[in-house]
Amino acid sequence: MTFNIEYITDAKGKQKSVVIPQKQWDALLTDYEKLKKKVEVLGGIGSALKEVTLIKKGKLRKQTLSGFLNEQ
Repeated sequence: MTFNIEYITDAKGKQKSVVIPQKQWDALLTDYEKLKKKVEVLGGIGSALKEVTLIKKGKLRKQTLSGFLNEQ
């Protein structure tokens, strides 16, 4: 995607803000939300793998499926 970016500068020419078209902003937000969900899922998988390792080492108790489903 090519961005039509406009920069707002102060009197000294230092960039202070960026303006992009709404359609491009909406696309960025959509992509961000997808990435955020992906990171959440991958983090959950990572946590689960650590728990499995601890269970195998006997440092954490196994949990039943019903216990897992009723977890809050």
